Amino acid sequence: MSYQLYSFAGVLLPTASPQEDVGTGDSKTQIIDLPNGLRFDPWGSDRAPLAKTTVTKACKILAATPTALDAAYKSYEALRGVRDYLVRLRGDGSQERILARCMQVQAQYEARHWQFLPVTFTFELEGPYWSGAAHNQVVTLDAIPKTVVLVNNGNITVTDAVVRFDIGAGIPTISLLKVGVSGVSEWQWTYNLGYPNADNLIVNCGTRSVLHAGINAYGGFSLTANHKIDDWLRLPPGSTTVTITRTGGNSTCTATFTYNDGWA
Repeated sequence: MSYQLYSFAGVLLPTASPQEDVGTGDSKTQIIDLPNGLRFDPWGSDRAPLAKTTVTKACKILAATPTALDAAYKSYEALRGVRDYLVRLRGDGSQERILARCMQVQAQYEARHWQFLPVTFTFELEGPYWSGAAHNQVVTLDAIPKTVVLVNNGNITVTDAVVRFDIGAGIPTISLLKVGVSGVSEWQWTYNLGYPNADNLIVNCGTRSVLHAGINAYGGFSLTANHKIDDWLRLPPGSTTVTITRTGGNSTCTATFTYNDGWA
């Protein structure tokens, strides 16, 4: 068993006689036929993203009485159309989740079987990958520049990390840079509107939003000439070393990286 669909929107799914999709889902491909007979793949060497994918879980609801069986089914009916997190349970007991929508809850009733009800859940996956163990790594910016090693223990690149800077004194500019193993810069962005004292900056690389003291501050954010990727940030499986540079401020300033391991 690779995994089983465990819960949705905080509701545990039935576990009796399960049959469910446990694959990775389809990849979104955009290969183009060229006039000269060749083909062009716009993704290049990058991993293709997850295409719109549906997964199903067929199982049985068990109950001691027809009334209890009906009540249990009604609670699952209420999930139809809901958008929330779908959780899967791995064989080692670990859990991963992905944003999804419950498209359908289908049941087949037989009068002679009043103690169980076969039911099938259909979910459409929205997230780009499954999120595993959470990381909340805090680094003090007590050196210029400061390096931090971020670890993704999953098997797919994470792109939705949230980076928060807590500042104890005014800082005109702050920059993040990731250099590849070949010495070539892969991504870099800066923020340069400065900070009031004891303020914070939150950069959400998944939603691509920038908040300065809770106020939209996208105008102060920029991708530099060293930025070579479509995403704002990428954490591939394994370790990634990121360099943080600040001008001004003091050694009490901190940066917090919040993300989850990414799983296909």
